[in-house]
Amino acid sequence: MNQRAGPAVLSGGGTLGAAPFGEMVPLRMATGKAVPSLRLELRVATQDVHDRLHRHAGFAAIQDATIGLADYQNLIVRLYGFYVPFEAAVAIEPDRSNLLAGDLEALDLKRPLHACPKCWHVPRLDSAHLRLGALYVAEGSALGGVTWRAASTGFSAKT
Repeated sequence: MNQRAGPAVLSGGGTLGAAPFGEMVPLRMATGKAVPSLRLELRVATQDVHDRLHRHAGFAAIQDATIGLADYQNLIVRLYGFYVPFEAAVAIEPDRSNLLAGDLEALDLKRPLHACPKCWHVPRLDSAHLRLGALYVAEGSALGGVTWRAASTGFSAKT
């Protein structure tokens, strides 16, 4: 890429321009076709997974501040059971599962962590593209949780 002022010129003859969310993306390549940003491609490709997560009853109850303590603990157990095999499948440090384990300990889980059910099927993530898409969804859901927490009025300790 050329480092001069104004739109950058790509080696293929295209230019960079502004995209949604402030991203810079190639607008014209040698073929003259618009090329979407990687973030937009990931968003479109993973939209159905995001939508399913948003419709999950536990997450909806958190968003509505109506979740009780037992249901919250069950949701954290399920998230833990997902993240343990997921982090192994994408070959990342078990940071999220370790945080969830700490949450379960603070919630006084009545069974050992190794006895918690684990996700029985994590898709094969044997390419960088698949791992990136999976991480995009997982991180997006975590960021959604931060947004929900900031918007909520507090945790309702209903039993």
